[in-house]
Amino acid sequence: MLLRSQTTSHSYFFSYSYAETGVAGHGHPGSAHASIVLLVVAVIIIGLLAEVMAKTLDAGLAESGVPPNIAAVVVAFISASPEILTAVRAAIANRMQPVVNIALGASLSTVILTVPIMRGLALFEGKNIIMALSWLTDSGPAIS
Repeated sequence: MLLRSQTTSHSYFFSYSYAETGVAGHGHPGSAHASIVLLVVAVIIIGLLAEVMAKTLDAGLAESGVPPNIAAVVVAFISASPEILTAVRAAIANRMQPVVNIALGASLSTVILTVPIMRGLALFEGKNIIMALSWLTDSGPAIS
């Protein structure tokens, strides 16, 4: 319901110009096709860079005795840092609507995109994902 109101009837409530001035602005510069292509290219590049970073961290941490999950946490933190920094800057500027939009977008992308893709990859590889904090109670891997 929130997503529908953000994209259709009340979309002007969620625009930056409305948040600053209270006046609905309906200007949409650029084309949707160019935006979609740019988004797909950026996601592919970021995914490839994250994979390279994960392999490099794994190789670097292999002999240090650090748990292998630390590399995944570092990559996740670096991947999420632009959203975190944008939300912090918006909160400091007292623009709460962008903060809420960023938080909802990050949550939705995790729930709708990341979890199903990881589950699908695990099923494809014949592995089982335990969707819990099992690493707190035992030393076993989350993917077995």
